[in-house]
Amino acid sequence: MTRPLRLSLNMSGVGRHTAAWTHPTSTPGAELDIDHFVGITQLAEEGLFDAVFLADSPALGTDEHRFPPEAILADRVTGRYFAPEALPPGGYRGTHHRVAGPLNLPTPPGPPLALWSTDDNKEPTR
Repeated sequence: MTRPLRLSLNMSGVGRHTAAWTHPTSTPGAELDIDHFVGITQLAEEGLFDAVFLADSPALGTDEHRFPPEAILADRVTGRYFAPEALPPGGYRGTHHRVAGPLNLPTPPGPPLALWSTDDNKEPTR
């Protein structure tokens, strides 16, 4: 008996490695551009992938602080990805956890995005 091979792509910013942004062909800041993820999704579709996955970012409630866009330098020459002096002070203190300083994620533009295939007109199974 044969079974079909299912291919899935887990998308992650500009790469999985911490220094992926330094590669000459990478586009630092692309993790904030929906067109970046659309292009990757289209490439996966051309390669006959069955699914793509883009994890949502962690949230810490209404007091969440993230990297402001101006803190992202992505300077390949100096090797500096961000400017610590541009980060907001403080952190988050919740009922069950505390975080010192902002999340290490840039603030995404616009509201959260939800996507799934509409081929069968059904929402994804959770």
